[in-house]
Amino acid sequence: MNESNSQPLLVLRILLFALFVAVLLFGMAYIDIMFNGDISAESLTEAAYYAAQTVTTVGYGNWVPKGVDAQDPRILEMKLVSVPFMLLGATLFAVIIGIVANLISRL
Repeated sequence: MNESNSQPLLVLRILLFALFVAVLLFGMAYIDIMFNGDISAESLTEAAYYAAQTVTTVGYGNWVPKGVDAQDPRILEMKLVSVPFMLLGATLFAVIIGIVANLISRL
């Protein structure tokens, strides 16, 4: 591999790692807010699913934080935590797509 292709690949690896860290941090924030830090198999799977869904900006709509209603103050807190992670995910994916397109155009 030549030098001109190694730089974008390094940046791509760093961005994928950043995406992984974002999902991990968001999942920890979700467990702290929605489960009051109580770690169980249910809370971990729920947090991982919600974090991946939020950071990747998929948002199927088939799942919302459970056990809360619209009047629960945790919903607002969760939304305030979710928005920055959504923006981070969209930004990371935009940069990753740009890098991949750049690599493909060099072939």
